[in-house]
Amino acid sequence: AQIINPRNASAAMKSYNLASDINNDAKAIVRKAHVYQRAKNANLANEMFQTAIDLEPNYAPTYRAQAELYMEYYQYNKAIPLWEKYITLNDSDKARYRYASSLFAAEQYEAALAQLVKLEERGFANAYTLRIEGSSIAKLALAGKEVDVAKGKAAMQRIEKDFPKMVIASDFETLGEYAKIEGDNAGFEALVLKAIEFEKMQNAKLYYYGVLANHYLNTTKEYAKAGEMFEKKQNGKLENLTLAEYQEMGRAFFASEQFEKANAAFDVLIESNDTYVGGHFWKARTVSRIDTEGQGLATASYEKVLSLLSEEDMQGGYKAIAIEAANYLGSVYHIQKNEENATKYFTLVQSLDPTDEKAAAYFKLLKK
Repeated sequence: AQIINPRNASAAMKSYNLASDINNDAKAIVRKAHVYQRAKNANLANEMFQTAIDLEPNYAPTYRAQAELYMEYYQYNKAIPLWEKYITLNDSDKARYRYASSLFAAEQYEAALAQLVKLEERGFANAYTLRIEGSSIAKLALAGKEVDVAKGKAAMQRIEKDFPKMVIASDFETLGEYAKIEGDNAGFEALVLKAIEFEKMQNAKLYYYGVLANHYLNTTKEYAKAGEMFEKKQNGKLENLTLAEYQEMGRAFFASEQFEKANAAFDVLIESNDTYVGGHFWKARTVSRIDTEGQGLATASYEKVLSLLSEEDMQGGYKAIAIEAANYLGSVYHIQKNEENATKYFTLVQSLDPTDEKAAAYFKLLKK
């Protein structure tokens, strides 16, 4: 399994090469793999771990080492079965803790909690296990699962009480999630702002601005605040937002009637993908609001929308978009006295929705 591009290992490999050649046992191969791993040659290290497993399937340290390698490169789903095998050979508290950590990182929250129950029975607990417990329960509760919310919140509160030096910014975000579960939106916002204040790394601060942006956009419907938080996350750099976030930012500015800012956000989407219907549609809708004098400034954008839609699209999930575009274009061309184009677009509207009032009014006018 490829992890990263290989790099040459250090000169220390010479002695381990010799040991491996002489002994040809899993222990020597694993030691050799660790040297490659320290040299950031993860692919070769991984190959050697697999060789050791093939040679001695019951040599437990190999599974632990390979699992840790996958975790180092955020490939948690690959680490999970290795921890499971390791535990069958060496069921230590630390192994179960690392197994639970992999499950949590892979967003398998229920499975992670099940491992914590076993650790709790053994009396094993620390700030990390409390964090996994509290965060997992919060995530499950927000997803609508039946969980012991009070227990999860208590776990998070214990971190600050029992391990004050181990508190990290995300702990405040998780406590904020519990506030949200309880319907306390103001409490959620205050705790995420506390996370921003506590966080030392600028990139991580930007993440929390995104959390607040989505909260204001989707939960409290405070669109101006959502737009402001997206701007804070962007921080003057286009690459700080994903394309999905540019669409959300554009929606936030549109809903708060900041149309010029919305238009700029949708332009980023279009520049990245000129065939994305949603980008052109929201730009068209936005420009139509900017065009307060009715000059038909959204014509090109709405025409682009229709050019990207097949007949099947128009009859299916894009019907409402197609009708809006065709109605706009029919109206603009009618005002411009271009009845040929107006008729074309209103005919399209009627083919999609025979009950459309605008199209009916247009054809009634034509008959006079």
